[in-house]
Amino acid sequence: MHQTPTMTFTPRLCLTSKGSKEWIPCCPLELKLVVGMLFDTLADGIQFYKQYACFCGFVRRLRPEKKDDDGNALLKYVYSNKEGYNDNGSKKSNTTNKSGNQGKFVSSFTSEKRSVNRAGCEARIVSREEKKANIWYIFFHESHNHLFGTPNSKHFLKNSRNVTLAHKKFIFNNARLNIGPNKSYRLMKEHVGGYESVGATLVDFKNFSRDMKSYVREVDATMFINNLKEKVKNSVGGFFFDYCVNEKGNLTRIFWADAISRINYFVFGDMLSFVTTYDTNTYSMVFAPFTGLDHHGKCVTFGVGLLANEDVDSFTWLFQCFLKGMDGFKPTCLMTGQDPAMKVTINKVFIHVKHRSCMWHIMKKVPNKVGPLLCNETDFLKKLSEVVWNKDLEPEEFNAGWHSVMSELGLQNHEWFVKMFDMKDQWIPSYFRNQFMGGILRSSQISESENNFFNEFTNTNCLLLGLWFRYESTMDCQRHTQDKLNSDTKNSMPCLVTTLHLEKHASFFYTHNLFYKFQHEFQHVVFNCRVLKANLVEGIDEFEINDNTRKKTYSVTYVVDGANCYCSCKMFESMGILCRHILFVMKGKFLIEIPNQYLLNR
Repeated sequence: MHQTPTMTFTPRLCLTSKGSKEWIPCCPLELKLVVGMLFDTLADGIQFYKQYACFCGFVRRLRPEKKDDDGNALLKYVYSNKEGYNDNGSKKSNTTNKSGNQGKFVSSFTSEKRSVNRAGCEARIVSREEKKANIWYIFFHESHNHLFGTPNSKHFLKNSRNVTLAHKKFIFNNARLNIGPNKSYRLMKEHVGGYESVGATLVDFKNFSRDMKSYVREVDATMFINNLKEKVKNSVGGFFFDYCVNEKGNLTRIFWADAISRINYFVFGDMLSFVTTYDTNTYSMVFAPFTGLDHHGKCVTFGVGLLANEDVDSFTWLFQCFLKGMDGFKPTCLMTGQDPAMKVTINKVFIHVKHRSCMWHIMKKVPNKVGPLLCNETDFLKKLSEVVWNKDLEPEEFNAGWHSVMSELGLQNHEWFVKMFDMKDQWIPSYFRNQFMGGILRSSQISESENNFFNEFTNTNCLLLGLWFRYESTMDCQRHTQDKLNSDTKNSMPCLVTTLHLEKHASFFYTHNLFYKFQHEFQHVVFNCRVLKANLVEGIDEFEINDNTRKKTYSVTYVVDGANCYCSCKMFESMGILCRHILFVMKGKFLIEIPNQYLLNR
């Protein structure tokens, strides 16, 4: 009948000559030590004793070797980890303390609670080399004066714990996803089925993570730069990076973009957003991603910079470096925050590029400029937002609306509002409705979104090398999402809401995400648009289209030769998708396909 190990190998209790209790371990014969055992090497003997200790439930501790004049080991002592005594719970010693008790216990009223693990155990082995035979003899004291680890607690003993290569790789890979040692330990437990099967403790995981960071910290910047150089070497011209160091040799500026990011920029780089963020690394360097929108309307990263300072020189270097990496190709529109140094740099580097300031950053400052009383007790914010965010307003309509709100609340001469009105062409949608921006009115819609995305992978404790690995994981995630959307678009069809050929044609051309925006407009063609007035003259048709949902009338011009359409709402110019008003006219002209000029290559 098979018996469990706890029944078969229960330690045997015995009494010493002094009447104290000691326990003799029991184990299989192949693991049991016998006085006079022979081993070919010292390491073999020590390893055998370690296996014996692991099975029996105690931890062995190595003592210094006794050596001859030539430095060769003569004797090697291996004790139980409970050998000797703790002095005051901290210093491990066999010496007699002032009270005359040999390390038994000394009361210590300290604020820190500590446990002691020394019990004066005399279990040991002594290995002695026999020079003539070139073998090692083993002598040992078998009994212990303490209890052994039970099957439920053996995995906590140091002998039974080992951070293996698999553990290290698991911790490292999780760190790339901003998963720390605590969560890694719990994940490993789920993989192997229980904490007792992990083979290491949480402290072991934490210690390895700490040691790994400590090792990298000393040469962090050097390893980071060498890694990027290796990328350049292996990518055959596809990977680009540049960096600067100060007079002390410290890394102060860096920019990089891989081959896929650069290709994405050449396809989707007509609109570029640039907003800096913080708290992504332990050096407090500013994290500065260059971001755009892809053909699914999702964020796409063109490159990333790290800056030690946010000044004109730093931004100038970064923007010039970005253009160099992109072969001098400039965007048509650049959206940024209101950083003064950034504005100066843009005027120097991005010449002839339309610069837009983030509306969200500006409007967020309004409550602080006027005070909470005006914001909370009036409809000021609501009225101002209706004027500022309304992209259907013509510049003259915006001016009238702005002055009306300012006059109503006596803010005509408010310094900040006067300044914002003077720069209205940089942030008010009415002044750049002809500019393609993918429907983005505020950089926070993409850059803030991307920063939040990156923050899932980064934290303030990130070293540069760690930041690079996490950035790679972030890009893998971003590109996997794009691949999945590409696959969905190629292998499935969106649901149509009408039987009209225009909608069906759009479903073949647009990605799903953009098609649903098109479809939203197309639904209004059927249900909410009507012609108020039409003027047909020499191949140029002019229509007044009433939009029932917006309670407004829009002017649409249709040129018969070439099927060119222009609408006063300017939706196509700003978003790249035809508006309901133009589609209503095309439907009336019985077009079955969207004209090629309205199908953007991006």
